[in-house]
Amino acid sequence: MKAYVSLFFLIVAVLLAAVGYREVADAGEETALDEAIIGLWAFPVDGYFMGFDEEGRLCYGGSAETVGAKRWCNQYTLEDGIVTETCMGGPEDRNCPLGGGSCKARVDVAEDGQLKYRILHEECNMVQHKVVPPSQYSFTGH
Repeated sequence: MKAYVSLFFLIVAVLLAAVGYREVADAGEETALDEAIIGLWAFPVDGYFMGFDEEGRLCYGGSAETVGAKRWCNQYTLEDGIVTETCMGGPEDRNCPLGGGSCKARVDVAEDGQLKYRILHEECNMVQHKVVPPSQYSFTGH
């Protein structure tokens, strides 16, 4: 009987250790992705850029300088490989619905250094993302 109890506790301990290891690994992967997306990214079309910063802003522009000046930005969060971009422009911003707006996209940085950005249209009510195809982009870093 004592052997079964010991075996039971050993199995429980191994399972708890495995769950704890996976949570730590997931947190490490999320931190690595969070750091990897920070910076300036060139849109697949010449003359258009976007940039993620450490303060949670996602900025757009026609040059590296305009993105750096942070003239047109939205807030963003990253969780489980999903970027949630939230309008900051309010009702006067034609890209945002009257109550504000948000758009989710799955992101990853590939081994070749490109940012893979796939808009999740079913979780997006920002006009600019809803009407501009395609829904998946590969950005190059700058």
